[in-house]
Amino acid sequence: MTIEEFIEARLAEDETIARGAIDPNRPGTNWHWVVTHNGTPLPDGEEAQALDDGHHLSLRTLEEFPLSWDPPSTLPAFIIGADGGFPGGLRHIARQDPARELREVKFKRRVLGLHEPEQSAQYDDLVIHMVPIVRCVECTGDSAPVLWPCEEIRALAAVWSDHPDYRPEWAVDGGGP
Repeated sequence: MTIEEFIEARLAEDETIARGAIDPNRPGTNWHWVVTHNGTPLPDGEEAQALDDGHHLSLRTLEEFPLSWDPPSTLPAFIIGADGGFPGGLRHIARQDPARELREVKFKRRVLGLHEPEQSAQYDDLVIHMVPIVRCVECTGDSAPVLWPCEEIRALAAVWSDHPDYRPEWAVDGGGP
């Protein structure tokens, strides 16, 4: 598996999971948590630090959808409700909504498309013959060849360094979180 195939396969997985999180009957993609106290939503920015009795959390879509009530009304799609939880973790869940994930997949595909490998040859002074090399078209320009995979593509692949198909030779800095 090439590094390009590895990245595209991971992007396809991320896209599938994001699209699977969207209710086809109420296709909201932008999510947020709403904290209520005794049924009344708290104003934005006044999240409960410790959710005690009377507080309730709902992960909802920002998009609202028509209801067939009389009189007609709209409501968001309710993704999940919770009585309690870890506020930092809950904000993280809402931030990783399908809309953001799909934008991220689109951007990463664009980066992958800009950096392409190109087969070329380079004169080897020691052996006195041409040596085939693979360089990155985007990174090389008029300068010395930047070998493939370039640092940008290796950094992109590093997002999935915990995946079993990830190869250690793709590592940029041996990083982790």
